[in-house]
Amino acid sequence: MKKLLTWLLAILLLTAAAMAGASYWFGLQAEKIYASGLQQFAISHHLTITQQRYQRGWFTATSTTIFFDPQRKATLKIDSLLQHGPLPWRSTIDRLRTDPLAVRPVQAIVYSRLQLQQQSAPGIPIAGYSVTGNAVTRVKINADADTTFQLDKSMIQSSKGGSLRWQQVSGNVQYLQLRQQLTGQLESPKLDISGPGKTVILENIRSRFSFTLKGWRSPENFQLTADTVKMQATDSAATVLKQFFVKIQGPTTRADQALSLRAGFNTANWKQQQFGPAQFTLSSKSLEPLFSATTPPPASPSLLDTFRKYPPHIKAQLRMATDNGMLEGQLKLQLEPQKLTAISPLALFAALKADASVTLPRTLLEAAMVEKLRAEILLLQQQGKIRDLTPQQLQQILDRALPGRINALLSAKMFVQQSDGRFSSHLQIQDSKLQLNDTPLNIFELLSKFTGGGAAHGLL
Repeated sequence: MKKLLTWLLAILLLTAAAMAGASYWFGLQAEKIYASGLQQFAISHHLTITQQRYQRGWFTATSTTIFFDPQRKATLKIDSLLQHGPLPWRSTIDRLRTDPLAVRPVQAIVYSRLQLQQQSAPGIPIAGYSVTGNAVTRVKINADADTTFQLDKSMIQSSKGGSLRWQQVSGNVQYLQLRQQLTGQLESPKLDISGPGKTVILENIRSRFSFTLKGWRSPENFQLTADTVKMQATDSAATVLKQFFVKIQGPTTRADQALSLRAGFNTANWKQQQFGPAQFTLSSKSLEPLFSATTPPPASPSLLDTFRKYPPHIKAQLRMATDNGMLEGQLKLQLEPQKLTAISPLALFAALKADASVTLPRTLLEAAMVEKLRAEILLLQQQGKIRDLTPQQLQQILDRALPGRINALLSAKMFVQQSDGRFSSHLQIQDSKLQLNDTPLNIFELLSKFTGGGAAHGLL
């Protein structure tokens, strides 16, 4: 029995020595990987490391790194505690208590405290802010990494009066070494974006994404959902969207693979009207010139060859239900490569082939015209050209002007009235020629039709 205990004690001591030696070796590797990761982060984001301290012990290490962004005058401080693998004591004990089968060897576990600060300065559009948060990163044996993070409640203000506020942001990001891919998710109970005269509030936000780090600027997959989106401008009724969503399926390394986007909402409330459900879809092929990291700069002659080889092709569609009928719109855009002679606005327009159409109920067109008239009247008041109006006077002007505006749209052939009472418009572009509802016109006539106004002044 005594001999058996001696052997068991020897085995335990050898195991402890092996684990300690392994922990020390993993600590050496963790220091190299951590230092390399910080350096790559600084280079890729054009940051300067102003302070770096790393103290390595047998089982743990501590680190403090401060980055400086010279362009934005911002500093990022990262204080970290690294627990060396293969079985970091803190994480291993916690998992043995809760789920022993979940214990896995790792290279290291990193507990970090983040602090991002920016001071207001001349030429900087941000008025100053401080953002703090925590992160826990597990670096696996195969160099994959899994990070869980949480940003504290904070606000960022711009020097022009805008602000970005969030209650809390939490999420998870996974890095796959072999694929060079990031996948993750984040959520926040509330996000408030405001600017001069405008506010957008998103509630119960959830997002998922995946991103390949080599060769492409577009996410492979991205989706964002919000239970409620409230948009409001000064002196205007709020628009409230319910069950809002955006989903993007991006290209990988195949240049001809399409980018697809789908967005919409279940219901929208504006004043006394309700819209929805609504959905917008967009797809595009041949995205090499737009998303490839190897695309030549705009001034490069080879950019023309790239556009000829991968001419962008875009399709979009909109459908939205209203109380008075369906709003429908379609758009097709493509560059005809054989007609592309240069990379310039005129040359691109000459090679453009487009087909766009919209059909909407009369009430929706009237609502749009009323808002346009209201904006014109407000501008005239701000310019001091007309006196202030009571709500009753304003409504009388709108009621009197609206029929004339609708008739003007029909007379100018901007819209055609269908047999079911809805209004439609059809625009075609090819060989630098435009047709609006089968009527030829030039680009300047088209712009004047869509930007023309001023009828409100004559009614006052």
